[in-house]
Amino acid sequence: MSFSLIFMRVMMLTAMMLVGYISAKTGVLKENAAPAISSLIMNISLPCNVFVIMLQPLDKELLPSAAAIALIAVIFYAVSIPASSLYCRLAGIKDGAKPLHRCSFIFSNVAFMGLPIAGAFFGSRALFFVTIWNIVFLVFYLAAAPAIFSSGNSFRFKDLIKNPPMAASLAGLLGMAFSLTLPAVISESLTMLAAMMTPLSMIFIGLTLAKVDLRTAFGNSRIWLTTFMRLVLLPLLFFFLVRFFTKNQELATVTALILGLPVAVLTSIYAEKYGADVVLASQLVFLSTVVSMLTLPLLVYFLQSY
Repeated sequence: MSFSLIFMRVMMLTAMMLVGYISAKTGVLKENAAPAISSLIMNISLPCNVFVIMLQPLDKELLPSAAAIALIAVIFYAVSIPASSLYCRLAGIKDGAKPLHRCSFIFSNVAFMGLPIAGAFFGSRALFFVTIWNIVFLVFYLAAAPAIFSSGNSFRFKDLIKNPPMAASLAGLLGMAFSLTLPAVISESLTMLAAMMTPLSMIFIGLTLAKVDLRTAFGNSRIWLTTFMRLVLLPLLFFFLVRFFTKNQELATVTALILGLPVAVLTSIYAEKYGADVVLASQLVFLSTVVSMLTLPLLVYFLQSY
């Protein structure tokens, strides 16, 4: 795929984001629209998307790669959680800013951007692998994020099972294992609901960015540093590590793509939930998302050309 085509597809996603941004600035969408859209994505569209992707005939040839991508994800999060603390210490990030920079370092925007980007550039196999990674992401986010934001919080298994995308992932795995075939009316309805995820996700991100003080975000050197770690250093580092140890270009590509996504939007949601600095969280999401409009086409071009 040529760089111009890659750039055009990223610009299409950016245009959807601008719809949300302009709608918020002009009052077409009110402040209470963002939580409503987020809820619609997390509870309906994303679970449908995950379920539809997972509910396909079991290809035994994919199982080793699926297990490998899950293992890579587990290793990444197991390493990056303590590494994020070291990073904050070395970068001089302290007090209330530390949890936000740690989550930004660890968690990319897999749920909201991973599936749309993978589908746009790498096809159905990549979508399947990103879905597998997303299961691991949800487990670690639900387990680690509360502890990072507040030491008094701990992981509860019931929270994991009650999470709609996780429940949809497990249902999809069972359906795939037993070769479940749904009636056409149900299957097509789920597919249509799943198709809403990309535009809704981009609009939601645009709504979130509309609340950010642009000058403060661009003038904060530590936000720039965390953005560089998130968008450049981590994806390239793990691309070469995975390629060296597995000799598998596809696994290395999916890993780098996921790690090259901007800061997870969930960071802002959890910041509000646990009384952290929501403004700083939004600035981290904002700057990394804006910069990713440049770095993602370059990363995809590199991954397809290497």
